[in-house]
Amino acid sequence: MLAPHLFAISAALLVASVSVHAQEKAASTPVVEVPKHNCAAPTDIPGRLSSETQQKRFKRELDAYKECLTKYADGQRAVAQARQSAANAAAEEYNKFVEVARKARTE
Repeated sequence: MLAPHLFAISAALLVASVSVHAQEKAASTPVVEVPKHNCAAPTDIPGRLSSETQQKRFKRELDAYKECLTKYADGQRAVAQARQSAANAAAEEYNKFVEVARKARTE
């Protein structure tokens, strides 16, 4: 009857050591530098008495600025989603391995 207790203790120690190792690794993970966008905001904001030409130019610049920021944001979202998928796959791989190891230890 001692064997089941030893298994439970060894399993707990294994989980604790993996947890400590994971925490140490997480603490040493470098910070990822995210590049800033290079979108240029319109520089001349027309007043209410500005000419139609100035207002049209501002509208074009504003639309270009919005499009640039939208492309930047979409790109950053795609990168984030890809990294999240990779992180989820790594966690799933680990969970599957632990389950196989647990079953192997109980057989």
